Amino acid sequence: MSCPARIKPFRRINEVEIKCELTGWHDPHSGTIRDYAYKGSATVITWFDSDRRTYDNEWPGDCNGNEGQCVLPLGHLGRHNP
Repeated sequence: MSCPARIKPFRRINEVEIKCELTGWHDPHSGTIRDYAYKGSATVITWFDSDRRTYDNEWPGDCNGNEGQCVLPLGHLGRHNP
């Protein structure tokens, strides 16, 4: 069973989604962004389950508390940054 954790580490709504590549549920999670820095690159991203940008399976949508500007998952515990 693969880990269902995902993260969108960048601020833009439609930016890269990184899927945890580990099996089972892990903390920290780890995934790879390919061809982002330059063609042929592989950047490994490691994040903790407590990161407020972490979500399971499908993207839960934008936070309604900031008129659609917040790109963090619903129910996050962080503050909105302008």
